[in-house]
Amino acid sequence: MSEHCSCGGACGGHDERLAPAAPHNPPGRTALDYRVGEYGSFLAALLDRLASPAYPALHGLTVRTPDDPAIGLLDATAVLGDLLTFHSERIADEAYIRTANEHRSLALLGRLVGHRPRPGVAAATHLAYTLERDPRAETLPVVIPRGARSHSVPASATEESLTFETSRDLTARWDWNELKVRRRRPALVTPEDLERRSELFVQGTANSLQTGDQLLFVFGEKAGGKRKLLPVAKARVDREDDITAISLPKSAPPTLKELVDEVRRWTAAPAGPGEPGDEPPTPEVPGPRPVSRLIEDIEDQVLAPLRADLDTVKTPERLAARLAEPIERLGEAQVLATPYEDVAAWFEQLHAMLAELAERALELAPVQPDEPTEARTKATGPQTGPQTGPQADPQTGPQTDPRAAAFQTLASVLPALRPTTRRTTGHTPRPATDPARLLTALDPGLGTLYPAWRTAAAPGTPQLLRELLALRVTAAPFGATAPLKPVQDDRGRVIRTADWPLTGAVLTSMRVVYDPAGKVPVRAEFQYVEGSSSDQRAENLPVPQPVNFALGTGQVELSTRSGQDRDLNWLNRRPTDSQEPGVTARLHSGLPERTLFVSRPDENGLVHIGVHNGTSEQIALRPNTAEQFTHGEYEVSVRYTVGTTEPNVEVVIASKPEPVNRRVLQLDTVHNGITVGSWVAIQRPAKGAAVPGDANLDFVTTQVVAARTAAYTNYGITGRGTELTLADPWLDEFDVLLSHIRDTTVHAAGETLRLADEPLGEDVHGNEIELAELYEGLRPGRTLMVTGERGDLPGVTATEVAVIAAADPAVDPQLPGDHVHTRLTLTADLAHRYRRDSVRILGNVVEATHGESREEAIGSGDSDRVNQTFALWQTPLTWLAATNPLGAKPVLEIRVDGVLWHEVDSLAGRGPRERVYITGSTADGRTTVTFGDGVNGARLPTGHENVRARYRFGTGRAANVAADRITQALTRPLGVSAVTNPRPATGGSDADGPGLTRRTVPLAVSALDRLVSAGDYEDFARSRAGIGRAAARELFDGRRRVLHVTVAGTDDVPIADDSDTLRALRGALTEYGDPNLPVRVDVRELVLLLLSAKVKLAPDHAWEVVEPRLRQALLRRLGFEGRELGQPARLSEVLATAHSVPGVDYIDVDVFTGVPASATPEQLAARPGTPQPQVPAHPATYDEKIHTVRADDGETLTSVCVRHGIPLAELLRLNPDITDTRRLPKGRSVYVFRGIRPAQLALLSPRAADTLILTEVK
Repeated sequence: MSEHCSCGGACGGHDERLAPAAPHNPPGRTALDYRVGEYGSFLAALLDRLASPAYPALHGLTVRTPDDPAIGLLDATAVLGDLLTFHSERIADEAYIRTANEHRSLALLGRLVGHRPRPGVAAATHLAYTLERDPRAETLPVVIPRGARSHSVPASATEESLTFETSRDLTARWDWNELKVRRRRPALVTPEDLERRSELFVQGTANSLQTGDQLLFVFGEKAGGKRKLLPVAKARVDREDDITAISLPKSAPPTLKELVDEVRRWTAAPAGPGEPGDEPPTPEVPGPRPVSRLIEDIEDQVLAPLRADLDTVKTPERLAARLAEPIERLGEAQVLATPYEDVAAWFEQLHAMLAELAERALELAPVQPDEPTEARTKATGPQTGPQTGPQADPQTGPQTDPRAAAFQTLASVLPALRPTTRRTTGHTPRPATDPARLLTALDPGLGTLYPAWRTAAAPGTPQLLRELLALRVTAAPFGATAPLKPVQDDRGRVIRTADWPLTGAVLTSMRVVYDPAGKVPVRAEFQYVEGSSSDQRAENLPVPQPVNFALGTGQVELSTRSGQDRDLNWLNRRPTDSQEPGVTARLHSGLPERTLFVSRPDENGLVHIGVHNGTSEQIALRPNTAEQFTHGEYEVSVRYTVGTTEPNVEVVIASKPEPVNRRVLQLDTVHNGITVGSWVAIQRPAKGAAVPGDANLDFVTTQVVAARTAAYTNYGITGRGTELTLADPWLDEFDVLLSHIRDTTVHAAGETLRLADEPLGEDVHGNEIELAELYEGLRPGRTLMVTGERGDLPGVTATEVAVIAAADPAVDPQLPGDHVHTRLTLTADLAHRYRRDSVRILGNVVEATHGESREEAIGSGDSDRVNQTFALWQTPLTWLAATNPLGAKPVLEIRVDGVLWHEVDSLAGRGPRERVYITGSTADGRTTVTFGDGVNGARLPTGHENVRARYRFGTGRAANVAADRITQALTRPLGVSAVTNPRPATGGSDADGPGLTRRTVPLAVSALDRLVSAGDYEDFARSRAGIGRAAARELFDGRRRVLHVTVAGTDDVPIADDSDTLRALRGALTEYGDPNLPVRVDVRELVLLLLSAKVKLAPDHAWEVVEPRLRQALLRRLGFEGRELGQPARLSEVLATAHSVPGVDYIDVDVFTGVPASATPEQLAARPGTPQPQVPAHPATYDEKIHTVRADDGETLTSVCVRHGIPLAELLRLNPDITDTRRLPKGRSVYVFRGIRPAQLALLSPRAADTLILTEVK
């Protein structure tokens, strides 16, 4: 009770508990305590005042029920007081940065200090257009205007179709849809090459080649005029390239000796010291060496020991194992020789050849029996190549865990997946690089020279292969299938068969038949054949006295003797004087003037045969043998046969055909496709072996002089066929019997095939790309998109952007038939090596950004009004990355009465005639445009809808769409048929919300657009659009002091090193910072947190409700929103966050660790142990990591790269003292990292699966 109260407290109105408390707001609060009361306190105070003596008029109002009008009035007053205090507190909150919740309030507060909320940034990508071919105007370019619109295709129901527009005009042509890479080059086919070549390519796909078809290769004088006939082993049609691939018959697999000799040939030392190595390749020296110390080192360290060890290689497997280290060393040498193109090309060629030989050795290798480990190690040497399975690690010991082995396999590909720096070539543009266009400009009457230039062959080496023919007809000579001539006795019975004389020859034969014991002659048979007529006679032996009889056109005198005189000189006398036991026949008077003698078999089983006409020919035959010889103008063949029939000796005398007949070839059927002048190939496999005569006639190629259809009657058969007269003879004087040509095969009716270019095997890499054709109009500065399968990682496809530095015509004069084509020089080396057959180069490529253009009237000017404000109809306004302090600029253009007005940050200080405006935003996010008042900035002139805006709307991270998703072309100039984005869209970020705006407002006054200290650089980078986190430190980079800035994208959106956001940031830091201070900007290194925990729920709580809340709380605390660069993550944060979620009784953390982006496969393979109390995240720092060789036999450069997951080129850059590829000895230390590591950002990511695992404890 108050001491001033005289009523003892009965008057009321003196309760101090109902009096309003004074507001008190300690520092650091996120909301102000500004209300003097609420509904309840206001109503209680009013009711208390009813009994107050200060209001005697109200003494009679004693009712306190709510239904009383007076009490109702007080209640309404209390409600009004509650509303007023609530809104006054909200207004007070919005007046301070820390407590403001409305984004508009934060924007207005920031404007007081010159701050502008960071807008969202539009995503950027490249679009590749496809044009239809118009045969009426193939060379007519199509201009795709700036702002050409395309839509993305949503991948799910939750996504929207987004609009992208091109950033500049694009001149496109249908033949630039895909610039064809030179995958083939003219084939240099030689006779020797055909022996090794496994495949040949011909133009066209309608050649109808089948397995077994014969190909005739006709070479010119430069190749010795040789001709080859090869069968088609397999034909494969490639419709994409419009060629037919012909597989030639494979030769026998190479022997081990041949493989070893091939290795020696390719690794042979130069003929003498100081060889220049620029000679053309020869069979003895297939790869001449350029002059280089690197090659000399490889010769001493690798090739010479290899050649010395080849003599000890005894199995194909050991050869492949011995080639493993040279192959690896040559791959390393290729990287080491990158600055020297000719040396690197030599290493690449030798590397490919030895790898092929090793593969062929493994194909040849049989299954080897098990050998003792010692012997096998001694034979094959230590394994030096990169191992992809479980292996013994010199530092960590043997690895038998399959999981560890899988990660070790990952180590072999990880270095190739690490990003590499592209080397800029520094190519200087040259004027007048297109001579055809220059000539056309000088002389317009020439028209376009490109069609003629494109098809013109370069002067140079003539083509060695004159013709390639597919021989469509396969035939045999007439009579080749005729039956043997039947021989009849005097009663007309067929007693045997005999050979036919060849057309144009006369045949006289004597056959002496012995008794079954093969000792005594019992019958003599004679036959005369001329054309289709014949005469035969048989006489039983012995004859008591000489017998004379007619045979054909002459006479035969037959006699026998039984004496034992072995002297055959009697043949020079009369036959009746002979003492030789045998049969003697003298042919005369129209028959060949010869005396024939056939003896009985002697004690050795030999039969002696003599032929005499003044010159004696004596032959001794063993059973079942035959001989043929020339005797004067006749061909004589003798045969002694036993076993299969009655023993007999046959002597055949045949006249030689006339020379003209040797060029006549009668085919067994009619072939109308054989024409005069066409080629004929004749194969006689037995000629020169079983058939006597010139061995060169086993394969005859010649041309047809005459061809006719003839009817034949010969060899006991009749028929019709094609008779050919050839330019060269296919028979010689030894071909007198039909049996001599029965195995003959004739190939004719050749169809000309045109050789196609052969495939190029080397990968596409570096800064030069050869195209397949001569392309007109390619200019320096044109953007290309290169995509293909990586050569170092099979199955992995990469896509990158390239810019043309020069497009020059080129031709190889050393390749016969090579045509002029375009050679592109790029402004920078390609980031990867691509398999040539998979490379696609898109030429109609243009930059594009997210956003849709719109032009509209936004209002009417009135010169009587000041600070007129208009709002754009569409939202949000598109912003693009820029070098200004904000980091972005809007795509907005305001014109009044057609005159351009300019945007400024503030109207203050602007003159009354300056055409300027400022932009703002409404409560619903629409962009506003405010003009001057005539004092600060000009007023708008009066007019009806004379204020027009051209702008783009659309921005945010939602536009970071995947590759090949922007496929709907809305703007379609005539000829455009399709569009796509080969690479994903990147760089899109959302505008700052209240939380980010509150954090960036103080940054507006920290740097004030002049950068002095490291804090200034950090604040400046953090305040830019698209940058979510930034940290700056002055560091030593190994050579000098630099200011290092680490950045992360808004909401940790990935930022590519070549993105517009980083490019604009680097430019702004250079512009607003110290020009003498080197600045380096890197993207943060992500440390991905791994958390696995068991959670016990409080009673009466459901896991389905608590688990999402706990997950969201952990993601807020340990996600991007709650993390800073270089801030470690602590286990205590996890525990505190978990216990702040209602329903969590306790949490038991099993795993709490982090995996940095630079983790090696060994670190990834390590299983997490006990939870770490803290996961470190280091700030940007200079670091040196050294690897020391522990293995006794040393380590190769490749194995070091595999261990630490770095490219070989990076290892060589870090260690310039490594000048060759020799193994690093034990104890040698090399740098595997030396430089500045960017600051790390440790966080939980909702995009990474299985990194946050929560399990309920029952």
